[in-house]
Amino acid sequence: MKSRTTTTRAAALLLASFSLATTANADAGRTRSQVQAELAEARRTGHLPSHGESGLLLNELHAHQYPAGPAQPGKTRAQVRAELAEAQRTGDLVSNGPAGLKLHELHPHRYPARPAPQGAPRMQVQAELALALRLGDVQVGSDSRTRAERSPQRYARVRAEHAARMQQFADAGAGQPAPQR
Repeated sequence: MKSRTTTTRAAALLLASFSLATTANADAGRTRSQVQAELAEARRTGHLPSHGESGLLLNELHAHQYPAGPAQPGKTRAQVRAELAEAQRTGDLVSNGPAGLKLHELHPHRYPARPAPQGAPRMQVQAELALALRLGDVQVGSDSRTRAERSPQRYARVRAEHAARMQQFADAGAGQPAPQR
């Protein structure tokens, strides 16, 4: 287990060194000592990629092991009070109930009406659905696979034609075309 951890750390260090070396080659104005100083600073602050598939930096994954970054300026007392008053007026406070609903969700008649969110126009939604059906991008069954995933040979030609059409529009600079039915 110890050798596995050591190997993983060595690989992460090698990756970080390689990425810093690549950056150093791109910027020929930096000296070896400057690059080494940057690597030392990255190690100190944890600004190196972590091992695994998380994509997080070491200081994001293990924040307690690295110094905290600069403090962000906070809100003033007056700003916080104004936000609280607005939340009380609109019912944006979480209720004490077990459901975790906001007050305006529990008692909508007590608070001002909220505007309905704007969605896509009906014609656009129908066109997108027709395109998804034609390309096989609709999930079928309980295993969450799309039709194109279930039978790729059936949709390969249609997908290739669609991709070619999209490339033509991109090359012509015409923007997004309307989906064909």
